[in-house]
Amino acid sequence: MILDRHDLRVLCASENCQAYVGVDANTLLGQPLRTRLDLGPLLLSCLTEQREPCSSLFALPGNALTALVHIAERTAMLELQPLSWPEQVSARLPQGAALAHRAIHAAPDANAAIEAAVREVQHLLGYDRIMAYHFDREWNGQVIAERAQGGMAPLLGQCYPASDIPEQARALYAQNWLRVIPDIQYAPVALRALDPESLVSLDLSDAILRSVSPVHVEYMKNMGVSASLSISIRCHGALWGLIACHHTRPRYVSFELLERCELIGCVLSAKLESEHERTRTDARNRAVSGVQHLLARARDADNLAKALTQTGTELLQLLAATGCAILHRGELHTHGETPNEAQLRTLIAWLNASTGDDLDSAELRVEHPPAGEYAEIASGMLSVKLPDTQPAFVIWFRPERVHVVLWGGNPHKPVHTSNTGTRLGPRRSFELWKETKRYTSLAWTDADREAAAELRRGIIEADLQRQLQREQEQRRSLETSNIELDRYAHVISHDLVAPLRGIVAFSDRMQRELAEGKFEQANTRAHKVSRAATSLSNLVRSLHQYSRAGQVELAIEDTDLNALVEQELERLGPFLTEQGAEVELVGKLPKARCDRVRVGTVLSNLISNAVKYNQSEPKRVRIYSIDSQPTTYYVADNGIGIPVDQRDAVFRVFRRLHANEAYGGGSGMGLSITSKIIERHGGRIWLESTPGGGTTVAFTLQPAER
Repeated sequence: MILDRHDLRVLCASENCQAYVGVDANTLLGQPLRTRLDLGPLLLSCLTEQREPCSSLFALPGNALTALVHIAERTAMLELQPLSWPEQVSARLPQGAALAHRAIHAAPDANAAIEAAVREVQHLLGYDRIMAYHFDREWNGQVIAERAQGGMAPLLGQCYPASDIPEQARALYAQNWLRVIPDIQYAPVALRALDPESLVSLDLSDAILRSVSPVHVEYMKNMGVSASLSISIRCHGALWGLIACHHTRPRYVSFELLERCELIGCVLSAKLESEHERTRTDARNRAVSGVQHLLARARDADNLAKALTQTGTELLQLLAATGCAILHRGELHTHGETPNEAQLRTLIAWLNASTGDDLDSAELRVEHPPAGEYAEIASGMLSVKLPDTQPAFVIWFRPERVHVVLWGGNPHKPVHTSNTGTRLGPRRSFELWKETKRYTSLAWTDADREAAAELRRGIIEADLQRQLQREQEQRRSLETSNIELDRYAHVISHDLVAPLRGIVAFSDRMQRELAEGKFEQANTRAHKVSRAATSLSNLVRSLHQYSRAGQVELAIEDTDLNALVEQELERLGPFLTEQGAEVELVGKLPKARCDRVRVGTVLSNLISNAVKYNQSEPKRVRIYSIDSQPTTYYVADNGIGIPVDQRDAVFRVFRRLHANEAYGGGSGMGLSITSKIIERHGGRIWLESTPGGGTTVAFTLQPAER
C-alpha cells in the first residue's frame, strides 16, 4: 500500500489485499487506512511524525501481520506479511543474529569474516546453498566462499560474467541490502491506484515484495533454483559483492528474518571496510618505508631518476614488478625486463595523450594495441605521471601470466535463439567452462597503486627540495659574489692603486733624474719601480687564484693524501731548506674524496704559512689526522701564533695581521684561498692558536669510497 502521510489515505494498493487485511483494494483506495486497520500507536507515530526517510518494522496489533514501512517526504509505503511463516521459529532469531554478529566481528581477517557470514546466514535461513560472490573491476563475479547441502553441486572458485548481473540490477543491489524471491513460479500481483497514471512513475526500488525482472526469473529457472535471497556487501559505499542464497524448493522468509539478514550484511560490510582500511594503512606504511629507503639512496645523486633505476630490485619489489622505466627531464632509464626504447617511447606518447595522471592495466594490449608485440614481458603496466614541463613518468611492468579461469558456463554466449528469433537472454548452460587466459598479468591492487603514488610524492618532494637547495646555493653564491665584488673594489681602490701611483711617481722622477744625468738616483728609483711592479703582479696573481678557487670545476676522486703531502714537500724543498724548517708527517693519512690539485694548494699554503710566520729555532711543522666523520686533518707549527680575536679574521680575503713587508710580505689571501677550496669540498676549516705558542689549522674532507 501507498499512503498519503497527511491523512493516511490509501493512494495505491495491491490486488491481493483481501487475503491479508480482509478488504479488497478498490474499497481501500481513497480511504484512511486507520479506519480499516488497527495500526497501533508506534506505527501511527512513525507514519505521521517521522521527518527523515527510513525503513522500519512493526507488528500490527490484532492481526497476524508484520508491516515493513518505508517513509518518504509525503508518502509512506507499507509492505505486509504474515507475522511468522510456519516453518520458522522467531523466538530463536535474536540469539542467532547476535551470535552471527559476534562471529563476523571477531574474525581475524576479511576472508574469515566472509566465511563466518556465509556460515551464519545458512544457520539462520537453512537454504541449500549460501555463497559469497565478489565483483572484480570489470564487474565479473567469483564465488569466494560457499556452504552447500542437499546434493547441490559446488560452485566455489567459479566465475560469472558481468552480463549475468547487469548494471541496472547492480544499481538496485547498491541501493538496497536485500532482494528475495520466495517462489520462482510466483504470479505477479497487479497494483491499483486512485490515479492510474501515477503507477507509471511509481518507484518500488525499496520494496522487498516488488516483482523481479522476467530475465532474472528465467535465469534462476535455468539454474534449477526455486527460491533465492541476496544480501548486498558494500565497502566504502560501493557494491563489493553479494551473499547469494539458493534453494531447490520454494522458501518464504519473514520480515523479521530478513531484518537479521540485513544486519549481517551491514556488519560484514563494516568489517570489510575496517579490514580494507587496516590493509591499506599497512600497505601505505610499507610503501612509505620503501619509498623513503629508495629516495634516501638516490636523493644525493645528480640524476634522481637514473639513481632510482640503479637501486636494483628494490624499485621492482615496491610493486612486485619485473621491469620499470623512468622518463625524467627528457632522459629514459630502465631496469629489469622492459620493452625496447622505441616501444617505450611509443607507450609514453600514448600515456601522455591519455587523460588522468595514473593508469594501470593487467591486459595492456587491449588499451594499447602495440603492446601485443611485447606482451610476454609486459602484459601488465602501472604508470604515474610526474609534474614537469615535459613528459615525465614512472612505469612498472609485469609479465604475461597464463592461467585457467573456471566459468560457470560459457561467458561469451548470453544470446540464444527462440521461436521468435534471436534475443538477448540469460544463459541456459551452467556447466563448468574452462578458459585459458593469455596476454594478462597479475592484477594491480590498491596497495600497488598506493605505493606508486607514494613514490611520485617522494620524487616531487625530492625535486622540490633539490630545487630549494639550488636556489639557496645560488643566493649564497650571489651574496658571496657581492661581498667579493665589494672586496675587489676595495683592493682596486687601495691595494692596487697604491703600487700604481708609486710606479707612476717613481717613473716621473726617474725620467727627470735621467735627463739631469743623475744616474745613481735613477737606478735607485728603477729598483723601487721593480718592487712596486712585483707587488702589483703578486696581488693580481692572488686575485686570480682566489677567483678560480670559487669557480673552477672540481675533479673529485679518491686521493692518497700521503703522496700529496710528499709531492708538496718536494716542491717546497728549497724554501724549507732556506728557512731551516723541519716538516714531519705523523702516522698515515687516510685517503679522501677530493680534487687533488686544489687540496695540494691547501697543503702548500698551510705548510708555507707555518714556516713563514715562525721565529723558533728550528721551525717545526707536524701534519697528522684523527679518525672522525668526516675525517679531520691537521697542520700544526711552533710559530708566532694568532690572538684569539683574530682567528676568524685571518680567513678573510686581503686581511693581513702584520705590516706589508713583515714576515716576507704577501697579499694576505693565502688562507682565504684555502678556506674557499675546503668549503667547495663541503668541508670546514678552523684553527687553534696561542700567541707565541704556535698555531694548529684543522680542516675536514669526505673519506674515500670503500
